[in-house]
Amino acid sequence: MAYNCLLLDMDDTLLSFKDSERYALTKVLEKYNIPATEENLNTYHEINDSLWQDLEKGKIKKHLIGKIRFQKFGKAIGVEIKNPDQMNKEFMAIMRESAILIDGAIEFLEDVEDYATIAIVTNGTETVQMNRLKISGIGDFADGVYTSEKVGATKPSKQIFLA
Repeated sequence: MAYNCLLLDMDDTLLSFKDSERYALTKVLEKYNIPATEENLNTYHEINDSLWQDLEKGKIKKHLIGKIRFQKFGKAIGVEIKNPDQMNKEFMAIMRESAILIDGAIEFLEDVEDYATIAIVTNGTETVQMNRLKISGIGDFADGVYTSEKVGATKPSKQIFLA
């Protein structure tokens, strides 16, 4: 069966979100003198994953994730984070500059670019994802990029795929 359009997710399909997240989180925790232990990194990851799952289920709005993840993280590890919004802004700035490719991603895109339209579909934050596409080189292969912010719907809603 031949496909004429491939809809690809960015994170954990083409780019390693986990590696980028770990890098950005470690940098932010170091700045705030919070130990970047495996336990702390795992705690943050669990909280963040839970919030993104809530987004996909329609239980939370996207803009709230950044507002509450560091607040919940601080409570979970017993550290008062006085300005979780600022901490999130710093985290997002580092994430914006972190685009760690999954092994074979570019080679895969090179193999299919002449045979199929490539569309990137992501729930990630628009400014972060667009910069990560640019610095990773993945953006050069994309015929279209559809973020949940731009489309006004999040995966797995059919509206984002219809766009």
